[in-house]
Amino acid sequence: MSSAAPQTPPVSEESWDLVADTVAGRPHPTVETARRRLTRVLVVSLVAAVVIGAGAGLLVGASSSASGGGLDALLQGESRAGWPGAVGLVGNLVGLLCMIVGVVVFLVRNRSVGARAIPLAGVPRREQQWIGRMALGRVPCPPHRAAEVRAVAAGKLRTTASTAFLVGGVCAITLARVVSTEWSVVTGVFAIGTGFLVVVLVATLHTRAQWRAFLQETEPPAGAEPVPVR
Repeated sequence: MSSAAPQTPPVSEESWDLVADTVAGRPHPTVETARRRLTRVLVVSLVAAVVIGAGAGLLVGASSSASGGGLDALLQGESRAGWPGAVGLVGNLVGLLCMIVGVVVFLVRNRSVGARAIPLAGVPRREQQWIGRMALGRVPCPPHRAAEVRAVAAGKLRTTASTAFLVGGVCAITLARVVSTEWSVVTGVFAIGTGFLVVVLVATLHTRAQWRAFLQETEPPAGAEPVPVR
């Protein structure tokens, strides 16, 4: 008679302890390394976006000047008068407001988060994905590790709070461009980009709703200290 081999837990106790220490404000050195790496990636991405955008603008401007303005009309299209122009103006204002709110929310909510903003830093990728599925309510969560998973869900809510505003703002601006200009190459690019941003926005809102549902379902009993969600 053969006995079944014991099943290996999807997340090791060492990883759970690492998450618990990070949430408690005692991050492992690997967490600090991950924070610095994330900061470098964000800075490099921002600089690259600015350089690429400026280079593309200069290239289009130089090409337009060389072609006597014909290429500019082909690429950018002409503004539409009447209600499309009014809709475009409103869309640009709404989009700009949403982006400002998104930046403010990002700065305020991540100002004092520290290492707790990335409680899964230092955890192997496969185990990060498994804990992430727990935070989304897709797989059962060990009762004795509910506090750690709640902290992960709360941290993801906190760090992505600005995403909906930023993506929604850019989506409003690109949609305003599509509505307020005649069809052109740039208008087509903006239309494709708008469709992509709508998908990203819907996915973001859906995922945040799943995190909130998990936090509501695992709300600790009255008198216990809950994980703060801002």
